[in-house]
Amino acid sequence: LVPSWFRKKFSRGSDPKLITADLISKPDLLATFHEIHRLSLQTAPTISTQTLWEPIDMPYAGYPRKLGAMLFCPMHEMLHAGQIGLLRRAMSLDPVR
Repeated sequence: LVPSWFRKKFSRGSDPKLITADLISKPDLLATFHEIHRLSLQTAPTISTQTLWEPIDMPYAGYPRKLGAMLFCPMHEMLHAGQIGLLRRAMSLDPVR
């Protein structure tokens, strides 16, 4: 669901200092996130139980099955939400509610 160009630019090992507005604008970044979210909501109900038990290759977190990836997603998102909250506090910004 995540475009390959997006994974290449923002995956582990990428350098945040190299992320500039000419690479991707804030509206384009948000549009990409919204599209991934839309596709996730559209795709999730169509996945069969059999599909969820299919194995996946490394790297994976939690369980080596597609179900494990789905179970890990909300935890992964909350990790990033906590990071954003910490950064906002460090910059003396109000929390996002």
